[in-house]
Amino acid sequence: PVVSGVLGSKRYAFDVWGETVNIASRLQAEAGAGGTLVSEAARVACLGRLRVGPVRSLELRGCGAIRAAPLLGISAPAASRQSGWPLPRQTASRSRG
Repeated sequence: PVVSGVLGSKRYAFDVWGETVNIASRLQAEAGAGGTLVSEAARVACLGRLRVGPVRSLELRGCGAIRAAPLLGISAPAASRQSGWPLPRQTASRSRG
């Protein structure tokens, strides 16, 4: 569950709170520079779309034990599909002159 809201009356700030945000933050910190950890729930939801390493149990501060796996990439079938999961589009750079 996630809760979001706008704070302030003169200078507005948007923020998001909740267990999901805390888990994502802790997984990001645990993964280290250049790495990404995927929670067990996300891995199951994206089965066949992501390539992940071995699942391991992590003790995350304020969250308890979480099972997660390192993200290795997008699986070939998911990357080549015409419809479904949107992938970032590559744009050709054009020089102006």
